[in-house]
Amino acid sequence: WLKHRDPAAPNPSLFSKGCGRAMPASSWSSASALGAVLALGAAAAAVLAWQRRRARGPEEEEEEATEKAAREEQSEEVVPSLGKEAVPPAAGGPAPTVASTSDTGSTAGTERGSPAASPSVTPPASPTGSAAAAAGGGSSPLAVCPWHDALSFFLPSEEICRASLACTSLRRELTVEASGKSHEKGPRRLLLVPVVQLWMETAEEEVQRVSLPHARILRVYHRLSLNAVASAVRQPCCPGLRCLERLAFKGLQMHPDDVSLTLRPLLAHTPRLKLLSLQNNRIGDATVQRLCDSGILEKVETLNLRFNMIRSGGAAALAACPAAARLRWINLKMNAVGDEGALALAGMLRRSSSMQMLNLRRQTPALTDKAALGLAEALRSSSSLQQLRLRRNKISDAGAVALAAAATARLASAAALGDEARMELDLEENKVHEQGAVALLRTANVAPAGAQVELLLHSNPVTRASLRQAVADSGEHGLDASNPHLQFDTKPESELF
Repeated sequence: WLKHRDPAAPNPSLFSKGCGRAMPASSWSSASALGAVLALGAAAAAVLAWQRRRARGPEEEEEEATEKAAREEQSEEVVPSLGKEAVPPAAGGPAPTVASTSDTGSTAGTERGSPAASPSVTPPASPTGSAAAAAGGGSSPLAVCPWHDALSFFLPSEEICRASLACTSLRRELTVEASGKSHEKGPRRLLLVPVVQLWMETAEEEVQRVSLPHARILRVYHRLSLNAVASAVRQPCCPGLRCLERLAFKGLQMHPDDVSLTLRPLLAHTPRLKLLSLQNNRIGDATVQRLCDSGILEKVETLNLRFNMIRSGGAAALAACPAAARLRWINLKMNAVGDEGALALAGMLRRSSSMQMLNLRRQTPALTDKAALGLAEALRSSSSLQQLRLRRNKISDAGAVALAAAATARLASAAALGDEARMELDLEENKVHEQGAVALLRTANVAPAGAQVELLLHSNPVTRASLRQAVADSGEHGLDASNPHLQFDTKPESELF
Protein backbone atom coordinates (compact mmCIF):
# COMPACT_ATOMS: atom_id res chain seq x y z
CA TRP A 1 0.00 0.00 0.00
CA LEU A 2 2.84 2.41 0.86
CA LYS A 3 4.50 1.54 -2.45
CA HIS A 4 1.50 2.08 -4.76
CA ARG A 5 -0.34 4.91 -2.96
CA ASP A 6 -0.33 8.46 -4.34
CA PRO A 7 2.51 10.31 -2.54
CA ALA A 8 0.60 13.61 -2.83
CA ALA A 9 -2.49 12.28 -1.05
CA PRO A 10 -2.47 12.78 2.76
CA ASN A 11 -3.01 9.79 5.02
CA PRO A 12 -5.81 10.70 7.49
CA SER A 13 -4.79 8.02 10.02
CA LEU A 14 -1.18 9.22 10.29
CA PHE A 15 -1.71 12.86 11.27
CA SER A 16 0.65 14.19 13.93
CA LYS A 17 -1.02 15.36 17.17
CA GLY A 18 -1.47 19.08 17.41
CA CYS A 19 -0.96 19.82 13.71
CA GLY A 20 -2.81 19.16 10.44
CA ARG A 21 0.09 17.94 8.37
CA ALA A 22 0.32 14.34 7.09
CA MET A 23 3.27 12.16 8.10
CA PRO A 24 5.48 11.34 5.08
CA ALA A 25 5.74 7.77 3.90
CA SER A 26 9.46 7.69 4.65
CA SER A 27 8.79 8.59 8.29
CA TRP A 28 6.17 5.87 8.55
CA SER A 29 8.62 3.32 7.16
CA SER A 30 11.27 4.38 9.70
CA ALA A 31 8.75 4.08 12.54
CA SER A 32 7.74 0.60 11.41
CA ALA A 33 11.35 -0.51 11.27
CA LEU A 34 12.02 0.88 14.76
CA GLY A 35 9.01 -0.95 16.16
CA ALA A 36 10.18 -4.18 14.63
CA VAL A 37 13.63 -3.78 16.14
CA LEU A 38 12.15 -3.16 19.60
CA ALA A 39 9.91 -6.22 19.29
CA LEU A 40 12.86 -8.41 18.33
CA GLY A 41 14.89 -7.04 21.24
CA ALA A 42 12.12 -7.83 23.72
CA ALA A 43 11.76 -11.34 22.35
CA ALA A 44 15.50 -11.94 22.59
CA ALA A 45 15.52 -10.74 26.22
CA ALA A 46 12.66 -13.10 27.06
CA VAL A 47 14.49 -16.04 25.47
CA LEU A 48 17.69 -15.26 27.42
CA ALA A 49 15.77 -15.04 30.71
CA TRP A 50 14.07 -18.39 30.00
CA GLN A 51 17.40 -20.05 29.26
CA ARG A 52 18.92 -18.57 32.44
CA ARG A 53 16.09 -20.03 34.55
CA ARG A 54 16.54 -23.45 32.96
CA ALA A 55 20.28 -23.38 33.66
CA ARG A 56 19.82 -22.71 37.40
CA GLY A 57 19.59 -25.60 39.77
CA PRO A 58 16.93 -26.24 42.43
CA GLU A 59 19.24 -24.94 45.20
CA GLU A 60 19.48 -21.47 43.61
CA GLU A 61 15.69 -21.28 43.11
CA GLU A 62 15.09 -22.20 46.75
CA GLU A 63 17.60 -19.57 47.92
CA GLU A 64 15.90 -16.88 45.82
CA ALA A 65 12.47 -17.79 47.22
CA THR A 66 13.83 -17.60 50.78
CA GLU A 67 15.32 -14.14 50.21
CA LYS A 68 12.08 -12.89 48.69
CA ALA A 69 10.04 -14.14 51.66
CA ALA A 70 12.49 -12.49 54.09
CA ARG A 71 12.19 -9.15 52.28
CA GLU A 72 8.38 -9.30 52.36
CA GLU A 73 8.39 -10.16 56.08
CA GLN A 74 10.78 -7.28 56.88
CA SER A 75 8.64 -4.79 54.94
CA GLU A 76 5.54 -5.90 56.87
CA GLU A 77 7.34 -5.31 60.19
CA VAL A 78 8.75 -1.87 59.32
CA VAL A 79 5.70 -0.38 57.60
CA PRO A 80 2.72 -0.48 59.98
CA SER A 81 -0.80 -1.12 58.79
CA LEU A 82 -3.09 1.85 58.27
CA GLY A 83 -6.07 0.15 59.82
CA LYS A 84 -4.89 -1.88 62.84
CA GLU A 85 -1.48 -2.51 64.36
CA ALA A 86 -0.58 -5.24 66.79
CA VAL A 87 1.98 -4.50 69.48
CA PRO A 88 4.15 -7.62 69.96
CA PRO A 89 4.56 -8.68 73.59
CA ALA A 90 7.80 -9.23 75.44
CA ALA A 91 9.12 -12.68 76.04
CA GLY A 92 6.70 -14.48 78.35
CA GLY A 93 4.32 -11.52 78.32
CA PRO A 94 0.58 -11.41 77.65
CA ALA A 95 -1.00 -11.70 74.24
CA PRO A 96 -0.61 -8.68 71.95
CA THR A 97 -3.26 -6.02 72.15
CA VAL A 98 -4.73 -4.58 68.97
CA ALA A 99 -5.72 -0.93 68.85
CA SER A 100 -7.86 0.47 66.08
CA THR A 101 -7.42 4.04 64.94
CA SER A 102 -11.17 4.43 64.71
CA ASP A 103 -11.57 3.49 68.39
CA THR A 104 -8.94 5.98 69.56
CA GLY A 105 -10.31 8.65 67.28
CA SER A 106 -13.82 8.40 68.75
CA THR A 107 -12.58 9.06 72.27
CA ALA A 108 -10.24 11.78 71.11
CA GLY A 109 -13.14 13.67 69.61
CA THR A 110 -14.73 14.06 73.04
CA GLU A 111 -11.59 15.71 74.42
CA ARG A 112 -10.91 18.34 71.77
CA GLY A 113 -7.97 16.55 70.19
CA SER A 114 -6.62 14.73 73.26
CA PRO A 115 -5.72 11.10 72.54
CA ALA A 116 -7.84 8.30 73.91
CA ALA A 117 -6.51 6.00 76.56
CA SER A 118 -7.08 2.70 78.26
CA PRO A 119 -7.19 2.67 82.10
CA SER A 120 -4.65 -0.15 82.13
CA VAL A 121 -2.00 1.83 80.26
CA THR A 122 0.61 3.64 82.37
CA PRO A 123 2.49 6.33 80.38
CA PRO A 124 6.07 7.39 81.02
CA ALA A 125 6.51 10.30 83.43
CA SER A 126 10.06 11.02 82.34
CA PRO A 127 12.06 11.34 79.11
CA THR A 128 13.14 7.71 79.48
CA GLY A 129 9.72 6.49 78.40
CA SER A 130 10.98 4.93 75.18
CA ALA A 131 13.19 2.44 76.97
CA ALA A 132 10.48 1.73 79.51
CA ALA A 133 7.94 1.10 76.78
CA ALA A 134 10.27 -1.29 74.99
CA ALA A 135 11.06 -3.14 78.21
CA GLY A 136 7.38 -3.36 79.08
CA GLY A 137 6.42 -5.13 75.90
CA GLY A 138 5.98 -2.31 73.35
CA SER A 139 8.64 -3.22 70.77
CA SER A 140 7.02 -1.37 67.88
CA PRO A 141 9.65 0.38 65.71
CA LEU A 142 7.84 3.68 66.21
CA ALA A 143 7.69 3.27 69.99
CA VAL A 144 11.42 2.73 70.40
CA CYS A 145 12.26 5.97 68.56
CA PRO A 146 13.73 8.75 70.78
CA TRP A 147 10.51 10.74 70.94
CA HIS A 148 11.09 12.81 74.08
CA ASP A 149 14.75 13.61 73.43
CA ALA A 150 14.61 14.15 69.67
CA LEU A 151 11.55 13.73 67.47
CA SER A 152 8.97 15.53 69.62
CA PHE A 153 11.07 18.71 69.68
CA PHE A 154 10.49 19.11 65.94
CA LEU A 155 6.74 18.42 65.92
CA PRO A 156 3.88 20.71 66.94
CA SER A 157 1.28 19.41 69.33
CA GLU A 158 -1.14 18.66 66.48
CA GLU A 159 1.31 16.24 64.87
CA ILE A 160 2.13 14.60 68.20
CA CYS A 161 -1.60 14.14 68.76
CA ARG A 162 -1.97 12.40 65.38
CA ALA A 163 1.00 10.17 66.13
CA SER A 164 -0.49 9.17 69.50
CA LEU A 165 -3.60 7.91 67.71
CA ALA A 166 -1.64 5.48 65.53
CA CYS A 167 -1.36 2.58 67.97
CA THR A 168 -1.38 1.60 71.62
CA SER A 169 2.40 1.81 71.93
CA LEU A 170 2.54 5.40 70.76
CA ARG A 171 -0.44 6.36 72.90
CA ARG A 172 1.37 4.96 75.91
CA GLU A 173 4.59 6.77 74.87
CA LEU A 174 3.16 10.18 73.95
CA THR A 175 0.44 10.73 76.54
CA VAL A 176 0.07 10.78 80.29
CA GLU A 177 -2.96 10.37 82.51
CA ALA A 178 -4.34 13.69 83.70
CA SER A 179 -4.66 14.42 87.40
CA GLY A 180 -7.97 15.32 88.94
CA LYS A 181 -11.40 14.27 87.74
CA SER A 182 -11.63 11.49 85.18
CA HIS A 183 -13.62 11.66 81.98
CA GLU A 184 -16.93 9.83 81.77
CA LYS A 185 -15.38 7.31 79.36
CA GLY A 186 -12.23 6.79 81.41
CA PRO A 187 -9.17 8.68 82.61
CA ARG A 188 -8.39 11.71 80.51
CA ARG A 189 -5.05 11.68 78.69
CA LEU A 190 -2.73 14.65 78.09
CA LEU A 191 -0.10 15.00 75.39
CA LEU A 192 3.60 14.92 76.27
CA VAL A 193 4.77 17.92 74.25
CA PRO A 194 8.32 19.14 75.02
CA VAL A 195 7.97 22.47 73.14
CA VAL A 196 4.71 24.27 73.94
CA GLN A 197 3.88 27.43 72.01
CA LEU A 198 0.90 29.48 73.16
CA TRP A 199 -0.62 31.84 70.62
CA MET A 200 -3.56 34.08 71.36
CA GLU A 201 -5.99 32.10 69.17
CA THR A 202 -5.19 28.62 70.52
CA ALA A 203 -3.75 29.14 74.01
CA GLU A 204 -6.79 27.98 76.00
CA GLU A 205 -7.22 24.84 73.90
CA GLU A 206 -3.51 24.07 74.06
CA VAL A 207 -3.20 24.19 77.86
CA GLN A 208 -6.17 21.82 78.11
CA ARG A 209 -4.67 19.07 75.99
CA VAL A 210 -0.95 19.13 76.87
CA SER A 211 0.75 18.17 80.12
CA LEU A 212 2.36 21.40 81.32
CA PRO A 213 4.43 19.68 84.06
CA HIS A 214 6.26 17.75 81.30
CA ALA A 215 6.93 20.75 79.04
CA ARG A 216 10.61 21.59 78.60
CA ILE A 217 10.30 24.77 76.53
CA LEU A 218 7.41 27.20 76.91
CA ARG A 219 6.90 30.14 74.54
CA VAL A 220 4.15 32.68 75.23
CA TYR A 221 3.31 35.25 72.55
CA HIS A 222 0.40 37.30 73.91
CA ARG A 223 -1.10 38.61 77.12
CA LEU A 224 -4.11 36.29 76.83
CA SER A 225 -1.76 33.33 76.41
CA LEU A 226 0.06 34.32 79.60
CA ASN A 227 -3.25 34.47 81.48
CA ALA A 228 -4.22 31.02 80.17
CA VAL A 229 -1.02 29.30 81.28
CA ALA A 230 -0.99 31.12 84.64
CA SER A 231 -4.56 29.98 85.31
CA ALA A 232 -3.71 26.38 84.40
CA VAL A 233 -0.68 26.29 86.69
CA ARG A 234 -2.71 27.69 89.60
CA GLN A 235 -5.05 24.68 89.52
CA PRO A 236 -4.65 22.37 92.57
CA CYS A 237 -4.11 19.34 90.33
CA CYS A 238 -1.10 20.94 88.54
CA PRO A 239 2.26 20.32 90.25
CA GLY A 240 3.86 23.24 88.41
CA LEU A 241 6.28 23.48 85.51
CA ARG A 242 8.64 20.96 87.08
CA CYS A 243 10.44 19.97 83.83
CA LEU A 244 10.68 23.47 82.35
CA GLU A 245 14.15 24.42 81.08
CA ARG A 246 13.43 27.49 78.92
CA LEU A 247 10.74 30.13 79.27
CA ALA A 248 10.19 32.86 76.67
CA PHE A 249 7.70 35.75 76.78
CA LYS A 250 7.43 37.97 73.73
CA GLY A 251 5.16 40.89 72.90
CA LEU A 252 3.39 41.05 76.28
CA GLN A 253 4.21 44.63 77.40
CA MET A 254 5.14 43.58 80.92
CA HIS A 255 4.71 45.82 83.98
CA PRO A 256 6.28 45.52 87.45
CA ASP A 257 3.17 43.84 88.89
CA ASP A 258 3.39 41.11 86.25
CA VAL A 259 6.63 39.95 87.84
CA SER A 260 5.13 39.68 91.34
CA LEU A 261 1.62 38.46 90.49
CA THR A 262 2.22 36.25 87.45
CA LEU A 263 5.84 35.42 86.69
CA ARG A 264 6.96 34.56 90.22
CA PRO A 265 4.04 32.14 90.97
CA LEU A 266 4.46 30.61 87.51
CA LEU A 267 8.11 29.77 88.24
CA ALA A 268 7.63 28.67 91.83
CA HIS A 269 8.35 24.98 91.05
CA THR A 270 10.91 25.02 88.23
CA PRO A 271 14.08 23.29 89.46
CA ARG A 272 15.40 22.75 85.91
CA LEU A 273 14.94 26.28 84.57
CA LYS A 274 18.06 27.57 82.78
CA LEU A 275 16.94 30.33 80.41
CA LEU A 276 14.53 33.25 80.86
CA SER A 277 13.81 35.28 77.73
CA LEU A 278 11.77 38.47 78.13
CA GLN A 279 12.60 40.15 74.85
CA ASN A 280 10.38 42.71 73.13
CA ASN A 281 8.07 43.30 76.10
CA ARG A 282 8.61 47.08 76.58
CA ILE A 283 10.29 46.38 79.93
CA GLY A 284 11.54 49.44 81.81
CA ASP A 285 13.77 50.09 84.79
CA ALA A 286 11.00 49.50 87.36
CA THR A 287 10.25 46.04 85.95
CA VAL A 288 13.95 45.14 85.99
CA GLN A 289 14.18 46.21 89.63
CA ARG A 290 11.17 44.06 90.53
CA LEU A 291 12.73 41.15 88.63
CA CYS A 292 15.94 41.49 90.65
CA ASP A 293 13.99 41.61 93.94
CA SER A 294 11.80 38.59 93.10
CA GLY A 295 14.52 35.96 93.36
CA ILE A 296 13.75 34.61 89.89
CA LEU A 297 17.28 35.27 88.65
CA GLU A 298 18.63 32.77 91.18
CA LYS A 299 17.00 30.00 89.10
CA VAL A 300 18.45 30.77 85.67
CA GLU A 301 21.80 30.95 83.89
CA THR A 302 20.83 33.01 80.84
CA LEU A 303 18.82 36.24 80.88
CA ASN A 304 17.59 37.71 77.60
CA LEU A 305 16.26 41.29 77.87
CA ARG A 306 16.90 42.56 74.34
CA PHE A 307 14.53 44.85 72.41
CA ASN A 308 13.19 46.58 75.54
CA MET A 309 13.32 50.04 77.13
CA ILE A 310 15.94 49.49 79.85
CA ARG A 311 17.98 52.56 80.74
CA SER A 312 20.92 53.15 83.05
CA GLY A 313 18.74 52.64 86.13
CA GLY A 314 17.78 49.12 85.06
CA ALA A 315 21.38 48.30 84.21
CA ALA A 316 22.45 49.55 87.66
CA ALA A 317 19.78 47.36 89.26
CA LEU A 318 21.13 44.32 87.45
CA ALA A 319 24.70 45.21 88.42
CA ALA A 320 23.74 45.46 92.11
CA CYS A 321 21.80 42.17 92.12
CA PRO A 322 23.88 39.29 93.58
CA ALA A 323 21.93 36.74 91.54
CA ALA A 324 22.69 38.60 88.29
CA ALA A 325 26.42 38.35 89.00
CA ARG A 326 26.08 34.56 89.00
CA LEU A 327 24.52 34.46 85.52
CA ARG A 328 26.46 33.17 82.52
CA TRP A 329 24.82 35.17 79.70
CA ILE A 330 23.13 38.59 79.76
CA ASN A 331 21.68 39.96 76.54
CA LEU A 332 20.76 43.67 76.60
CA LYS A 333 20.85 44.28 72.86
CA MET A 334 18.85 47.30 71.61
CA ASN A 335 18.11 49.03 74.90
CA ALA A 336 19.14 52.43 76.27
CA VAL A 337 21.61 51.61 79.05
CA GLY A 338 24.05 54.37 77.97
CA ASP A 339 27.61 54.83 79.19
CA GLU A 340 26.57 55.00 82.85
CA GLY A 341 24.69 51.72 82.68
CA ALA A 342 27.57 50.07 80.81
CA LEU A 343 30.02 51.20 83.51
CA ALA A 344 27.75 49.74 86.19
CA LEU A 345 27.69 46.42 84.32
CA ALA A 346 31.47 46.57 84.00
CA GLY A 347 31.71 46.73 87.79
CA MET A 348 29.55 43.59 87.99
CA LEU A 349 31.85 41.82 85.51
CA ARG A 350 34.86 42.47 87.72
CA ARG A 351 33.09 40.72 90.63
CA SER A 352 31.64 37.85 88.60
CA SER A 353 33.38 34.52 88.19
CA SER A 354 30.75 32.95 85.93
CA MET A 355 29.77 35.60 83.36
CA GLN A 356 30.76 34.42 79.87
CA MET A 357 28.82 36.76 77.55
CA LEU A 358 27.59 40.36 77.77
CA ASN A 359 25.71 41.74 74.78
CA LEU A 360 25.41 45.54 74.57
CA ARG A 361 24.88 45.89 70.85
CA ARG A 362 23.06 48.90 69.38
CA GLN A 363 22.34 51.00 72.44
CA THR A 364 20.41 54.29 72.19
CA PRO A 365 22.21 56.56 72.85
CA ALA A 366 25.20 54.69 71.49
CA LEU A 367 28.05 53.68 73.77
CA THR A 368 31.26 55.73 73.50
CA ASP A 369 34.89 55.36 74.54
CA LYS A 370 33.88 56.11 78.12
CA ALA A 371 32.00 52.83 78.32
CA ALA A 372 34.72 51.01 76.35
CA LEU A 373 37.42 52.03 78.85
CA GLY A 374 35.39 50.68 81.77
CA LEU A 375 34.56 47.45 79.92
CA ALA A 376 38.24 47.03 79.05
CA GLU A 377 39.17 47.03 82.74
CA ALA A 378 36.45 44.47 83.40
CA LEU A 379 37.73 42.30 80.53
CA ARG A 380 41.25 42.44 81.92
CA SER A 381 40.29 41.42 85.45
CA SER A 382 37.52 38.93 84.64
CA SER A 383 38.50 35.28 84.56
CA SER A 384 35.36 34.03 82.81
CA LEU A 385 34.25 36.62 80.22
CA GLN A 386 34.65 35.25 76.69
CA GLN A 387 32.22 37.25 74.56
CA LEU A 388 31.81 41.04 74.61
CA ARG A 389 29.48 42.32 71.93
CA LEU A 390 29.57 46.07 71.30
CA ARG A 391 28.41 46.23 67.69
CA ARG A 392 26.68 49.35 66.27
CA ASN A 393 27.86 51.87 68.84
CA LYS A 394 30.29 54.84 68.64
CA ILE A 395 33.53 53.42 69.98
CA SER A 396 36.61 54.96 68.38
CA ASP A 397 40.36 54.31 68.46
CA ALA A 398 40.81 55.10 72.16
CA GLY A 399 38.28 52.51 73.20
CA ALA A 400 39.57 49.96 70.69
CA VAL A 401 43.17 50.36 71.93
CA ALA A 402 42.07 49.83 75.55
CA LEU A 403 39.98 46.76 74.66
CA ALA A 404 42.87 45.34 72.61
CA ALA A 405 45.31 45.71 75.50
CA ALA A 406 42.88 44.00 77.88
CA ALA A 407 42.28 41.16 75.43
CA THR A 408 46.03 40.69 74.99
CA ALA A 409 46.48 40.42 78.75
CA ARG A 410 43.67 37.87 78.98
CA LEU A 411 45.13 35.71 76.20
CA ALA A 412 48.60 35.84 77.77
CA SER A 413 47.15 34.83 81.13
CA ALA A 414 45.29 31.90 79.58
CA ALA A 415 48.44 30.74 77.78
CA ALA A 416 50.44 30.90 81.01
CA LEU A 417 47.88 28.78 82.82
CA GLY A 418 47.52 26.33 79.94
CA ASP A 419 43.82 27.13 79.49
CA GLU A 420 42.00 27.17 76.18
CA ALA A 421 42.07 30.64 74.61
CA ARG A 422 38.55 31.85 73.76
CA MET A 423 37.75 35.46 72.95
CA GLU A 424 35.08 37.21 70.90
CA LEU A 425 35.27 41.01 70.70
CA ASP A 426 32.56 42.39 68.42
CA LEU A 427 33.31 45.98 67.34
CA GLU A 428 31.49 45.95 64.01
CA GLU A 429 29.86 49.19 62.83
CA ASN A 430 31.74 51.50 65.20
CA LYS A 431 34.21 54.38 64.61
CA VAL A 432 37.52 52.48 64.64
CA HIS A 433 40.31 53.75 62.37
CA GLU A 434 43.81 52.45 61.61
CA GLN A 435 45.22 53.14 65.07
CA GLY A 436 42.68 50.98 66.82
CA ALA A 437 42.89 48.29 64.12
CA VAL A 438 46.70 48.01 64.51
CA ALA A 439 46.26 47.53 68.26
CA LEU A 440 43.71 44.77 67.62
CA LEU A 441 46.07 43.22 65.08
CA ARG A 442 48.73 42.93 67.77
CA THR A 443 46.23 41.05 69.90
CA ALA A 444 45.40 38.75 66.99
CA ASN A 445 49.11 37.94 66.49
CA VAL A 446 49.46 37.02 70.18
CA ALA A 447 46.64 34.47 69.94
CA PRO A 448 47.70 30.87 69.21
CA ALA A 449 47.00 29.60 65.71
CA GLY A 450 44.26 27.19 66.82
CA ALA A 451 42.70 29.50 69.40
CA GLN A 452 39.05 30.48 69.14
CA VAL A 453 39.65 34.24 68.89
CA GLU A 454 37.45 36.55 66.80
CA LEU A 455 38.08 40.30 66.59
CA LEU A 456 35.34 41.75 64.36
CA LEU A 457 35.78 45.09 62.57
CA HIS A 458 33.27 45.02 59.73
CA SER A 459 31.82 48.40 58.59
CA ASN A 460 34.38 50.58 60.36
CA PRO A 461 36.37 53.38 58.71
CA VAL A 462 39.40 51.07 58.60
CA THR A 463 39.63 48.38 55.92
CA ARG A 464 41.99 45.49 55.31
CA ALA A 465 43.84 47.48 52.64
CA SER A 466 44.24 50.56 54.83
CA LEU A 467 45.40 48.34 57.69
CA ARG A 468 48.15 46.86 55.48
CA GLN A 469 49.30 50.34 54.61
CA ALA A 470 49.29 51.39 58.28
CA VAL A 471 51.37 48.33 59.23
CA ALA A 472 53.86 49.11 56.47
CA ASP A 473 54.13 52.73 57.63
CA SER A 474 54.63 51.69 61.26
CA GLY A 475 57.59 49.47 60.40
CA GLU A 476 56.28 46.55 62.50
CA HIS A 477 57.19 43.81 60.07
CA GLY A 478 56.17 41.10 62.52
CA LEU A 479 52.50 42.01 62.14
CA ASP A 480 50.49 40.05 59.59
CA ALA A 481 47.64 42.20 58.30
CA SER A 482 45.90 39.10 56.89
CA ASN A 483 45.66 37.39 60.29
CA PRO A 484 42.39 35.38 60.27
CA HIS A 485 41.62 36.27 63.89
CA LEU A 486 41.00 39.87 62.76
CA GLN A 487 37.94 39.76 60.52
CA PHE A 488 36.52 42.46 58.24
CA ASP A 489 33.60 40.35 56.97
CA THR A 490 30.39 40.55 58.94
CA LYS A 491 29.32 37.55 60.98
CA PRO A 492 25.69 36.85 61.87
CA GLU A 493 25.00 36.37 65.55
CA SER A 494 24.00 32.77 64.91
CA GLU A 495 27.53 31.96 63.65
CA LEU A 496 29.40 33.46 66.59
CA PHE A 497 30.66 30.93 69.13
